[in-house]
Amino acid sequence: MVWKSNELDVVDSGFITMRHMETYMGHGNYWDTILKKSNDHILKTLRAKYYCEILKNEYSKVKEDVLKKAKLAN
Repeated sequence: MVWKSNELDVVDSGFITMRHMETYMGHGNYWDTILKKSNDHILKTLRAKYYCEILKNEYSKVKEDVLKKAKLAN
């Protein structure tokens, strides 16, 4: 895969793994994760997307605190 690198840190590796689980549909030859080597914009976007989903999850212990701080809570 084009984006493969040993230089990624643990956090980015986690986001890349989540992206793989989200996009892989069993067709490796035609699979496009949209991840390319040195594409910081895409990694930043994925970080924001996954952080948001994790924080909004019903099991998040900090969900209400985050919503209050963001002034989105009732």
